Order: sequence, then structure tokens, then C-alpha cells
Amino acid sequence: MMKFNLVFWVFSIALQGILLAILITRGIFRRVPFFTSLIAFYILRAIALYIVSSNLLGPSRMLVFSGLAVVDIILQTAVAWELFSAIVNSSPANPSPNAARRENSQAPSFDMARLRKLATFSLLLIAASSFAFVGSTLIHANPRALIDRGVLFSSSLFIGVFLTSLARNTPPQIHRLIQGFALYATASIVCQICRTIAGAQRNGAAFNRWTYIESAAYVVVILFWIIALSKESPDYKASAA
Repeated sequence: MMKFNLVFWVFSIALQGILLAILITRGIFRRVPFFTSLIAFYILRAIALYIVSSNLLGPSRMLVFSGLAVVDIILQTAVAWELFSAIVNSSPANPSPNAARRENSQAPSFDMARLRKLATFSLLLIAASSFAFVGSTLIHANPRALIDRGVLFSSSLFIGVFLTSLARNTPPQIHRLIQGFALYATASIVCQICRTIAGAQRNGAAFNRWTYIESAAYVVVILFWIIALSKESPDYKASAA
């Protein structure tokens, strides 16, 4: 099992490295700098956690884990805002002729448009926070295996951003990214709930199984992003850069 974990760890880092290389070499990082930073952070975090788990014990180790978790949530929120902004700035999916004429003849001011965008995203943040709090409160958990509120928060936030994208002509690049986040977010919520229930039942095999399923879902999403971004047309890349 230790050899399998090491192979899976190396494979995951290698895939993330390939994705990061695609983002940089194709100039996609200019459009999604926070997303690029998140992938780079995950690579560095995986290496740091591997080193820390072997050399630090007790409070020092927990401090490092907590600090990295906070940075992760901050970066994920920044990515959600980045994708949400790109979605909102795109045109509606099926605008009516009257709505299009009204938009052209009476376009909202820059400040009002920004205010509406901030207000909508704030509602998504409130909904995600509420889901994380209520979900972690209602689900009975083992004190040593509590449900991760940070995962519930970020996952529900990305699902909210994905639902927002359904009503817009989201650019293909952004659409692929948010599809990946929505897939992983859904898998994370299911795995977190099932893993927490397994922990409460002291079922170690089921707990580990759901942990591996969540990790495998992330690898699948990374592969999806690699394939999707690799097929990006040159014309679109040039216009997006």
C-alpha cells in the first residue's frame, strides 16, 4: 500500500506539472492567473506535506497543515471569483431581441455592473458558507474524523459558479475549467459525507476507500483539463492571451 501511495502521489504531481506547463506555454495563465497559481500551489503543497510528514511532529506539523489549508481556501475563492467574473462579463446564453436593444441603448454604468457582480458573488459566498456550516452540523462525525468544512465551502461555491455559467455564453476555455471544478466539487461533497459517516461508524476500510475515490476524482479532472486545454485552437488562444 505504501508503494501504491507513492506511485499515485508521483503520478498526481506529474499530471499537475503537465497542466501547469500547458497553462504557461500556451499563454492561458494570462487569463486565469489565480487558477495557474492554485495549480502551482498544489504542486508545492504536495512536496511540502511529504517533507513535513516525515520530519515534523505534534503542534508544528498541525500548524503547517492549518496554514496550508487556509491558503488553499483563499486561493480557491480567488479562482471562483476569477471564473465568475469571466462568466458574468460574457453575454447571456439566449438574449431576446428586446433585451439586446435595451442593453445597447441603456448599458449600465461600470460601477453598477461591478456592484451587481460583487453582490451576486457575495450571495454565492453566503450560500456556500451556510451549506458548509449546516452540513457539518447535521452529519454525525467521529471527533477524530470531522467533516472538512473548508471542502464543503469551496465545493459548493464552485457548484454555484457552474450554475451561473449555464445562463451565459461562457468562453470555451472558462467553460472547461468550471466544468472540471463542478465535477470535482460534486465528488468531494459526496466523498466527504460518506467518509465522515464511515469514520463515525469506525469503518476504516470504507473511510480509506472514499479518501482514494476523492483523490482519483481530482486526477480525472486534471486529465480532463490537460486534454481540453491541449486542444485549444490557435486563433482562440491568440485572442484570449
